[in-house]
Amino acid sequence: MVTFESGVILMKDIFSYNSDIDKNAYINWRTERFDPIHNMMTLADGFMDASLILAEQCLKDNRDKKADIIIYPILFNANHSIELYLKAIMWILNLILKNDKRVEGQHDIKQILNVVRSKVYEFEIDKDNKT
Repeated sequence: MVTFESGVILMKDIFSYNSDIDKNAYINWRTERFDPIHNMMTLADGFMDASLILAEQCLKDNRDKKADIIIYPILFNANHSIELYLKAIMWILNLILKNDKRVEGQHDIKQILNVVRSKVYEFEIDKDNKT
C-alpha cells in the first residue's frame, strides 16, 4: 500500500502482516529446519506451481496478450524447478552411495541430468542394490 505524507511516498513493508490469514504468505511454513532435501523439493514444487499457474492463466484468457511477456518467467520457473528436482535426486543418490558431496554442477540442466544418470548407474551396478 502506498500512502503520501507531506509529499513523501510511504510504502507498507513487503513482508507485513495482514489480519486476513488468506492474504499472508508464510515463508518457511512448508520447510523443515533440519531437512534440506525436503526443502529443496518444496522450493522445486513452488517454482513448478508458479509456472503452471501462470501458464494456465494465459491459456484461460490471453486477450491482453500477457503470454508475450510472462512466457519468460514461466519457462524460468519450470527450468529452475527441474534443476532443483534433479539436484535433490542427486543429493539422495550421494547419500545412498555414501558420497560426501551434496550436489554437483551449477545451473546446466543437461550436465546435472548427466551426473544424476551416472549416479543411478553407479547405484545399479552394485548387484545388492538391484534387489
